[in-house]
Amino acid sequence: MTYKGGAVIIESDFKSEIPESVKEAIFEASKKLPFSVFWHISARNTIGKKQHANMPQNMFLGKNLPLQDLLGHPKCRIFVSRCSMESVLIATYHGVPIICLPATHFDESVASFVEKHGTGVILPRKNITGKLLFNAISGVSNDPSFRGISRHLAETLRDQPETPGDRFIFAIQNLERHRDHKHYSQVKKQNFISTHYWDVCIALTLVVILFLFTLSCGLWFIFHTFSDSITVVNVDRKKII
Repeated sequence: MTYKGGAVIIESDFKSEIPESVKEAIFEASKKLPFSVFWHISARNTIGKKQHANMPQNMFLGKNLPLQDLLGHPKCRIFVSRCSMESVLIATYHGVPIICLPATHFDESVASFVEKHGTGVILPRKNITGKLLFNAISGVSNDPSFRGISRHLAETLRDQPETPGDRFIFAIQNLERHRDHKHYSQVKKQNFISTHYWDVCIALTLVVILFLFTLSCGLWFIFHTFSDSITVVNVDRKKII
């Protein structure tokens, strides 16, 4: 079966295991979508054998999928993401609307930026359902304003006097042309200690030694104070006897 309507990219790179509610919502929503669904999961996340057996026909599941290439494809319609800074920047660069499933407080701040600028919507990850995710994907994909704003931001990011590749080539050629310039030869003038950061290592080592010395002195003082008090008590007991 082919799906010519486009593709939905799902990224669920959670720092811990993917919640079961999120898995079920993704599977349920994917079955109803007229798009191809590419689900990118990280090495730390797993999908059970039972869920693999019930995987929709339009879903392609894989670890470490090339998000840059998938989001840059002209058929990409929607990006479902937990809203890490890197993934949002990639999607914005390629002009792809985003559906946010934030996992942390930092993700929520990035997701609020996406929603504020009109390039996506936020869904509650704890209360996510297949119906809610399906309605969000359908609504964003059918609303041209999300795509229009996303493409406008992408054009703004790409509006540069030269490409990143051209800047890289210029930097290499500039280094070759001015190889003997003092600006590029400062490292050669540094001594062995500064070049290999031995001064920093020595300073950190002294700090650690000072900390351990202070800690040992404190423990020694507490031990001897406690032992002296016990000795005084024993002496007083002997006098009473």
